[in-house]
Amino acid sequence: MPSEDQADFEEQEEPQTSLRIFSKEWNKCIQKGNQDRMIQALVTGRVEREQKLQVAS
Repeated sequence: MPSEDQADFEEQEEPQTSLRIFSKEWNKCIQKGNQDRMIQALVTGRVEREQKLQVAS
């Protein structure tokens, strides 16, 4: 049963592949306990989404 967070991700029009790659990276970071990389991944993901939105509009 998917968690609420996963449901939110699925509602967005993000390609599943990029989400899968992100999840894999995220899990790797959690295993290493590397918060800096987790934050970097979040920031990078947000920037890429904003660029896509700007291109679309």
